[in-house]
Amino acid sequence: MSSDFISYFESALLNLDNNAYLESILCFDQALELDQHNSDAFYYRGLAKYLAKTNGAIDDFNMAVSLNANNYFAYYSRGILFYETQNYQSAIEDLNKFLEYDATSYYAYYIRGLARYFLHDYAGAIIDYDLAIDYEEDDADLYYNRGLAKFALKHIVKAIQDFNKALDRDSERCEFYFQRGLARYQLKDLTGALMDFDIALDLNPNCQEVVQYRNMLQAKLTS
Repeated sequence: MSSDFISYFESALLNLDNNAYLESILCFDQALELDQHNSDAFYYRGLAKYLAKTNGAIDDFNMAVSLNANNYFAYYSRGILFYETQNYQSAIEDLNKFLEYDATSYYAYYIRGLARYFLHDYAGAIIDYDLAIDYEEDDADLYYNRGLAKFALKHIVKAIQDFNKALDRDSERCEFYFQRGLARYQLKDLTGALMDFDIALDLNPNCQEVVQYRNMLQAKLTS
């Protein structure tokens, strides 16, 4: 490994740490001209491209893992990118690989759970949310999304319990109240559902879906 490569690589990392993503990409370009077989350089350049919202991140992550099958952070980052581009099965496969390396990453379990949810594997999603909560019990979104998966399985009471836990951690989220209201509606708790819809609208008066359900329920209660 040449001194010039090391200089460009270290400058690229410094720029990356300072959120100077485009400058970081240029330095990694120069480093890779000197060593086209460095897995870490491809990984970090891919990360800089991802953070800069430019094209080519996936290609760099692909190169990183092709050069080093044990570059677990490349699998992790590629898995996140696959999830964000709705390639859910590939996201799961990459996050599986990363979790072989770090079985305590709550965020990897969380994203894998989301991917499973969107593939309609609700039971699998719940398992992942359970694992994520084991390592990060204060994240409201974990309980909310676990509640959504339970709601999809028609485990309505358990879904409400999770929405309650989400609201215990963040009481300013319109969608939390709305989903709990939908669950209460399923249990024929119309008054409770209306109360949740009202709070949801207080937090976001422009949410048309909540307006629609709230008006429907109000008409039912006054008919």
